[in-house]
Amino acid sequence: MNIKTGKRISDSVDIKERIEELEIKMKKQERQLKKDVKEVYYSLHLTTMIKNALKDLRTDPELRSTAIETSLNLGGQFVLDKVLFRHHKGLKAYLLNAALKKLMSFFIAKNTDTILKKAGI
Repeated sequence: MNIKTGKRISDSVDIKERIEELEIKMKKQERQLKKDVKEVYYSLHLTTMIKNALKDLRTDPELRSTAIETSLNLGGQFVLDKVLFRHHKGLKAYLLNAALKKLMSFFIAKNTDTILKKAGI
């Protein structure tokens, strides 16, 4: 009987040795598989994803700029919605709100660098 390793098995001692080798190999593979699964599981945690995203924000200037611009736009829209147009309902208020949001987004997009310099970021 031939085994893939090229060893010739001639008696029961050889079979037992080969079984032990395979069991050792299987245990090593199981440990490696458990380690790999833990790494994948850990990488899929929300906290790990957030940490990695924040690390990317610190290291990638383009991503950082985009994130800051988006945050400024969202903050401005929140202010417009909650402060200026809190009590106004109707078509005029809606159209004015939409126009101010567009204007604000345009202003932020064109002046992001200046805003960041003034803010000290």
